[in-house]
Amino acid sequence: MKIRGWALVVCASAMLSVSPSALAQSLIVGIPNTDTTKPGVTMIAHESQVNTWSYPKPYWNSFTFATRGIADNLEFAATLYGLSRPSSGPLVAAVGYKVRVPLVQDSSWEPTFAAGQFIAAPLTASSIGGWGFGVTSVRLPQLQTRFTAGFGTGTAEVFGRPVSFFMGGVEQPFSKHWSFVADWMSGDHALAALITGAQWTPVHGFVIIGGPKFPNTPAAGPTAAMLEVTYEF
Repeated sequence: MKIRGWALVVCASAMLSVSPSALAQSLIVGIPNTDTTKPGVTMIAHESQVNTWSYPKPYWNSFTFATRGIADNLEFAATLYGLSRPSSGPLVAAVGYKVRVPLVQDSSWEPTFAAGQFIAAPLTASSIGGWGFGVTSVRLPQLQTRFTAGFGTGTAEVFGRPVSFFMGGVEQPFSKHWSFVADWMSGDHALAALITGAQWTPVHGFVIIGGPKFPNTPAAGPTAAMLEVTYEF
């Protein structure tokens, strides 16, 4: 089942000397980050992955998700993934939450922990599964580079089989509008891949990320070009 997981998650933007408050829009591409949507704000995103050059036939895979800030450091999320051509498995819907816990208040290193839990169900089957995760991040004060690492576990409804895995990511802002991002999920399951890319934030609340996806194994689909669009309102 070549599907993409909940990627609440995605990159940063700002100049090397910019203040942390300007880096609030932080999204990694393929793994959860340690941010949560602000209370009263809704974020929607769509990601497509395409391969038209090396796969036996044109390949397209996608996922769409939305988050809603419920309270400070708490968000609700809903995701639809598995919509692809050719079809690689059932459509899967998931709902859950993510909570954020700052580890040290007013630290320039911004050490933060986040955890989440999701219930997932194929729309064409009667089974119910899910996945959970915990991640920690720190930011280098001068360069504003942020590193994220953690672990997750999930069921066959999401990953093709029961799995446990490591996740890691890096975000490097270059200007107020541009950043480099990369993240990786270990293993040989349906979401195991390295994704790198550039993030463009033309205006606050609107983010575009593009770059290549390199799967760990064929179970995660072919090498593909990835484009993600995120909007807050």
